[in-house]
Amino acid sequence: MNYPLISEYIESIKQSEDNFNELTNLRPVYDEAGEIVMSSGNFAVVFKMKDESSGKLYAVKCFLK
Repeated sequence: MNYPLISEYIESIKQSEDNFNELTNLRPVYDEAGEIVMSSGNFAVVFKMKDESSGKLYAVKCFLK
């Protein structure tokens, strides 16, 4: 199975309101430079997300391998 690239995940996360079926209120968190807050490792990338309705923060983990 081939997983998406980090760049493909970033593009999907930017359009989270269109790409999440259940979690439609989640939006990516951006840093001061306007970049999405994320951390990547060998097997996955994790995005910091915020629920617009409740203000709660979440982590969305996307696998690379």
